[in-house]
Amino acid sequence: MNKTEIEILEEMSMRDMRFGIPWTNFERNLSLVKKVPVNLFVTSSYDIIIDVSIIVPDKVVEVTFADQTKEKAVCREPDVFSLEQAIAICISKKVMGGSSKYNKAVKAGMKVYENKLKKEADEKEEKRRKAAKRIKRKIEKGHRLLKLADEETKRLQAEREEMIEIQKETYVRAMKEINNEGERQ
Repeated sequence: MNKTEIEILEEMSMRDMRFGIPWTNFERNLSLVKKVPVNLFVTSSYDIIIDVSIIVPDKVVEVTFADQTKEKAVCREPDVFSLEQAIAICISKKVMGGSSKYNKAVKAGMKVYENKLKKEADEKEEKRRKAAKRIKRKIEKGHRLLKLADEETKRLQAEREEMIEIQKETYVRAMKEINNEGERQ
């Protein structure tokens, strides 16, 4: 059984009062009610559906509503048939204003979800790229340090060789002087 607009407005005002919202704008509430199909406001939730028919077993369900409109839900592969989900889809189609609007809303929702996944993947890839860049910089820094250490080792080796040459030259001179003094005596 459908409610009248006045009954709906009274219900809205009672709800608003329960939540401490003053009900002062009758025209606003009336405009809200006129935007929503009155047949959606029924006395109990089970009054909205008057018939459920399984057109094709485990595939197609048709739901007839109180205003004699019908909505269908089709189970496609690889989905698993569920009468409860089929009825819920039919109610959603009814509330949305038909299959076309329902399908557009579902596609929009899927696009939002896909964009979210893509954004998460992009963020993950960006983190991976930054980590790889940090590692590459550390490796390059390590190579530079190794090169500097190698150059320092070569420099120290050259200094050592130079010191050995100086000591060698000093010993050779000292030996010559000792030999020269020994021959003079």
